[in-house]
Amino acid sequence: MVRLEKRAVAPTPTPPITFVNEIVYAGNGQGYLNWVDLDLSPWIGANRAIVWLRCYNNVGNPTVIFCFKEKGEIKDAEYDTGISSGYASPDDIVYVWALTDANGVLEWYADETVLVNIRLRAYIKA
Repeated sequence: MVRLEKRAVAPTPTPPITFVNEIVYAGNGQGYLNWVDLDLSPWIGANRAIVWLRCYNNVGNPTVIFCFKEKGEIKDAEYDTGISSGYASPDDIVYVWALTDANGVLEWYADETVLVNIRLRAYIKA
């Protein structure tokens, strides 16, 4: 007969989430599919990270589509394809998750050239 011992199993640590709540971009959107870099390294360091962003449409009109993708991704991301994009009605917000590259940079666009801002709410280093 084989006797089994009970052993305590240490829980797997979860990656810590860091809350920031800082505006990382304030200005005009770029227009549809005009991807530009958004460097988050001043807040997250030169690290790959999953970031939680609050995107705000500052104007009364029109609705703004926000799209994000990892820097270097060659495919375009449309606003209805996942959690890294969304649209904000006038004077409204949308929250998105996105992945940065190893330097803390991602690419983004807002489809309208109106005043918007992006706030980094939190991140998890990958």
